[in-house]
Amino acid sequence: AARTGTWVILDGIDKLRSDTLTSLALLMETGIGVLPDGSRFQASGNFKCIAIGHPPTEKSWITPETKPMFHWIEAEALPTDELRAILMQMFPSLKRKVLNKLLTLQEKLDNITVDGVAEKESLQLSMRKMKHICRRAEQRPSELGDIVHNTLMTSFLPDWERGIIDNASL
Repeated sequence: AARTGTWVILDGIDKLRSDTLTSLALLMETGIGVLPDGSRFQASGNFKCIAIGHPPTEKSWITPETKPMFHWIEAEALPTDELRAILMQMFPSLKRKVLNKLLTLQEKLDNITVDGVAEKESLQLSMRKMKHICRRAEQRPSELGDIVHNTLMTSFLPDWERGIIDNASL
């Protein structure tokens, strides 16, 4: 995108390593991209980037050299009724009972207390994950539990985190 002058959306920029963010900062500020092998290239003047990530916290992912790159627009989570309406419109054949179970799980996960930001993130159902689950549950509603486990990649989570999903009665 940088070379051809198109747009790129970086979703999850808060998960990038600090050295990658620094390289991105250089690209955004000067238009010069540095590749892992050390080679450099000039970005097109039409190159644009939208970065999506969680806002910085006390133990922030953002570094002093990358902080000026960002303007923050914070989006509040949708109320459950609005989320239900949107998902019902997007997935009209999804059984209401399945959607209600999924929304109940989301509420439980949003209200859970954990020690770290990373632990909380692994248990969150973003809109993107909800759409992913609904798309599959529309076809296989009886497999909702398996679909949720696969989407949240619970096989890679500690037992206690996986247990939270298991106890959600999907």
